[in-house]
Amino acid sequence: MVSPVQSPGPLHYHGFRHAFIARVIAAGGSWMQTVAAGWLIYRLTGSAAAVAVLTVVSRGPGLAVAGVGGALSQRHDPRRMAIVLALLQVIPPALLAVISWSDADSQFAIYTLVLAGGILAALALAPTTWIASHSVPEKLMRKAIGESSVAYNLARFIGPLAAGLTIGAFGAAVCFAVNAATYLVVAWALWTLPRRSMPRDDRPVSFRAGVKRALAHPVLGIVVVGVLTFALLVAPIEQLAPAIAGRHGEGAHLLGFLLGGLAAGGILGTVLRTRLERRGVPLDRLIGASLLATSLGMVGLALAPNILVAVAAMLCCGTFWEVVYVESLAAMQTLIPTMSAVLTGVFFTVTMGGVTIGALLIGELMDLVGVSIGLAIAGLGTGAYGAWRLVRPSPRTVPAS
Repeated sequence: MVSPVQSPGPLHYHGFRHAFIARVIAAGGSWMQTVAAGWLIYRLTGSAAAVAVLTVVSRGPGLAVAGVGGALSQRHDPRRMAIVLALLQVIPPALLAVISWSDADSQFAIYTLVLAGGILAALALAPTTWIASHSVPEKLMRKAIGESSVAYNLARFIGPLAAGLTIGAFGAAVCFAVNAATYLVVAWALWTLPRRSMPRDDRPVSFRAGVKRALAHPVLGIVVVGVLTFALLVAPIEQLAPAIAGRHGEGAHLLGFLLGGLAAGGILGTVLRTRLERRGVPLDRLIGASLLATSLGMVGLALAPNILVAVAAMLCCGTFWEVVYVESLAAMQTLIPTMSAVLTGVFFTVTMGGVTIGALLIGELMDLVGVSIGLAIAGLGTGAYGAWRLVRPSPRTVPAS
């Protein structure tokens, strides 16, 4: 019996392969910088709130300019725009490396350069994501989004572990230098991708119109609120990991273990997400169940008596993080195709803005009532909305296809 010929997957296309490789390398470098900067700030201040401010300056620009990047990519060549931004992103981490090598570490210098990098990264998010997912035929677009997420989780697993070892052996400066070099790889990968212009019908769409359309849509409205809840209450654990690791001892390697557990959970989440897709679980219930399950991981993280249990709790959070974010991004890019770039910008505005505000609030809460109680409060809030989402009647819509 002759087996059926399988259609090629996203990695069959050289443009997507280049984008995939570049995403692994660049995201790994970004995570090395995130760990290094967070470790330096926590070492300088000993404050979770100070680490949260680092999140504000790195992710906060997304609240203001991620949507701008999506709107601009509707009107101009997104490939050229992404290449220029990638080259500009070399500068801030290179300066951080110089400052760290010269032992001139200061909160102001770190915050300022991370802010500059955050602005450039926020502008680049929408065009870079759009280009990668549109480097394959439309029928493979959703699978391409999922495989891009796998690349990110691989980098999120390797980057923090590499950063912890690198900081201990050579210092934080090497982490910043590696991150600067990775943006050259990104620029090269984007240069090799085919040029693709937006359809003419897409050009008049503004960011404000995209927000209104998303909130009015029966499914995308649920997606926006669900992602915002996750970004506010769960995503900050990634940025506040230095404070969480501090409960279990000293050393950058503990921070690497925690963030590595979160990334490993993302890889497991890819398997879970694929199985849920095959079962056709409605998107509203998928988001609700994922938030409820994540709350268990958050509470477990709050109660963890040692680093091993804490890593297991991060693994749980990372698993359902993958489900929520990939399914939500896929819905934003596919449910209204003529607004895909603008809605991609809306997605990143919600996620980056949410994690910025959430990290600041939860960081202050941790300083006020302690890391464990702060984590428990955030976890219970996540579970409350997840349970409400499960019991509240809503459109029975399967995950975006």
